[in-house]
Amino acid sequence: MNDDGKLLHALLGEVKEIKDLIRYQSDKIFTVAQAAKYLGITDGALYKLTYKNEIAFYKPHGKRIYFLKSELDKWIFARRSRPKAEIALAMGNSASSPP
Repeated sequence: MNDDGKLLHALLGEVKEIKDLIRYQSDKIFTVAQAAKYLGITDGALYKLTYKNEIAFYKPHGKRIYFLKSELDKWIFARRSRPKAEIALAMGNSASSPP
């Protein structure tokens, strides 16, 4: 490998390290107790969600369970309830649309 190739390889390695650091800093890891508190539910309710595979979780050593904050946020916001005004607007648009 020539000098340019070595430099490029070293730079790509540093970019990967920086990306990993940014991800680690922006994506907090929660234990069951921390995740349950963040979600406003009991530990038992959270264990039930993991048992039913209704929420993403990690079990790296087969015993302790961990969660990523970003995935908890996705789970929270996936259950959006539409306000009446939005439903009425959607119904009005579909009623005026041709079949």
